[in-house]
Amino acid sequence: MNTSKKDTLRPAILEGIEKTDRDFADQLANEVLWARRRQSGVIKPKWHFLGKVILGILLLLNIWILFLLQPFTIQPVLFTGVSGFIMALAVTLFFFRRYKSL
Repeated sequence: MNTSKKDTLRPAILEGIEKTDRDFADQLANEVLWARRRQSGVIKPKWHFLGKVILGILLLLNIWILFLLQPFTIQPVLFTGVSGFIMALAVTLFFFRRYKSL
């Protein structure tokens, strides 16, 4: 926990022990909520979108490099097996994610 935040909460709690009023309770609740939000590390939805875009670009670059290197012209059976495995894995993950609540 951040030491500066710990130093600001301690006097507030000690002050609340000596006197309790509605303003202090609201202030303490607000401080606790903000501390919890900072500690939880909740990622905003816009950052999820940015991560998906970056992963998509990296995936496209990898596919492009594989296309340029043409590693499957030597063994076309390997390409068929790998692509079938990837498609089966994608379908399986789709069904597990869709019917997870059952």
